[in-house]
Amino acid sequence: MWRGQTGVISFIVSVFDRTLPLYCLLPSLMLQEPPWEIIVTDASTDPGVQAIHRAAAEWVGARYLSTPGLDCYADAEKAIPLATGTWICLPNDDGYYVPGFAQTMRQAAREHGWDLVYCDLVYDPRLAGVYEVLRVVPKLMGIDKTCFIVRRSVMPPVFPGKDVNWKFCDGWLVEQLVKAGVRHGKAPGVMVVHN
Repeated sequence: MWRGQTGVISFIVSVFDRTLPLYCLLPSLMLQEPPWEIIVTDASTDPGVQAIHRAAAEWVGARYLSTPGLDCYADAEKAIPLATGTWICLPNDDGYYVPGFAQTMRQAAREHGWDLVYCDLVYDPRLAGVYEVLRVVPKLMGIDKTCFIVRRSVMPPVFPGKDVNWKFCDGWLVEQLVKAGVRHGKAPGVMVVHN
């Protein structure tokens, strides 16, 4: 963890009742150019699964926060006050970040003065059964929370959670930021694989 340095990305990872995806995500975060920190929020209710998640977090030097039964936005609300980063990123446990994600996103923010930076991602929509590139745009159904970083100073204190259909939460958050006039833009390239 790199406390006190500007440019730190706080990866707040939401995990649920599955264990395998986390073991792909965490190594991909470890490959990112520092400075960064990882906080694992665990909404699992099974003590055995929680033990596996806690061990995985310790394995990479991440902080672990038990949030049983919360959704991925409510647990992020609990973790953001613990974050020390200039930037917040909200990966789910089933994503993978290409090497260079952190560096590319920070560079785009610095060059353009953006407070919200997003990138395209490869997405498996499950229903279609094929991987495809999602050309990310900052609107409902056009963005996934795994593919953006937002400056902590503009991050809203409360997320929509269960008040908004879960399919729209990611886009709702970004739309609120854009409507509020947050400077935003897209970094080049496909930087995330979302399974």
